[in-house]
Amino acid sequence: AALFEAELQHVFQQGITPGYRTVEGSEKYLRGRLDTQRQLQKSTGPATEFECTYQEHTRDILLNRAILYAAQLLGTYVSDSALARRLSRHRRRLREYVTPTTVRPAELQTIELTHLTDYYRDIFRLVELVISNTFVEDFRAGQGASFSLLVNMNTIFEKVVERGVKDTVKRTPEYRALFQQETGNLIQAGKLASTLVPDFTLQNRSQQIVLVGDAKWKRGQPTNADLYQLAAYQHTHSVPGVIVYPDQKQSLSGTYQLSSNLPLILTELPLGRDAETYESFSREIEDRISAAFAPYTKLKTEGTNE
Repeated sequence: AALFEAELQHVFQQGITPGYRTVEGSEKYLRGRLDTQRQLQKSTGPATEFECTYQEHTRDILLNRAILYAAQLLGTYVSDSALARRLSRHRRRLREYVTPTTVRPAELQTIELTHLTDYYRDIFRLVELVISNTFVEDFRAGQGASFSLLVNMNTIFEKVVERGVKDTVKRTPEYRALFQQETGNLIQAGKLASTLVPDFTLQNRSQQIVLVGDAKWKRGQPTNADLYQLAAYQHTHSVPGVIVYPDQKQSLSGTYQLSSNLPLILTELPLGRDAETYESFSREIEDRISAAFAPYTKLKTEGTNE
């Protein structure tokens, strides 16, 4: 606050810079450009006022409004009485030229300093710090309203797996991939219904299911529920199955055998690795999926050490 006050004093010594701002309003005389749409929306009859849009030369510009707003924010933090009085005096002086208003960080990005306003450069850096910090602090629990964002990572991971499977299967015309499709019922008779909806299935040209799979956004050893779920899909269709997990340093990857001799493949997607490009990231995912599918399909791995 003390540094800000010193820089603000320097700005006053150099002079509060004016600038141009766009004004829309009703004028007795035509000024700037006539806003035809607004003019026609007015009541019929002789025009006594003109709806104009024009550039006004004024000190009430965004740059000076941002300085006033930062000074107001700092005033709430200052405990030194002498400094508080100086800031208050500066605010009153600024309000002679500037309209008090809230200025958001995004608006600061639109301000461009020129050689005529170069003496504003230091205080503007402080203004950015003060205003940005205020809006970050507004996210504290119970201190102010803000938007919240909930990301369902299970759904996101399923979409990543879906994209990887889709792009992998594109390599051959022998198969097509289906996602979240009902493939039958585990219980064939009786009143109970147990619909089977794997995350993905592979079909051959005869529309026969040749592989079923599920995506699981979780770490640690597979649970019985994970294995039973996929085993149910496999038992119904008598095909190999794949469970896809996020990267766990290959601690889960491997092929297992159900009691019915159907292979159960556990594989991990390399999501935690740095990739130079999006294309290389996508290729790593496709190669890992292809490696899991390859022993049971005609899909071949490309550019992988799996």
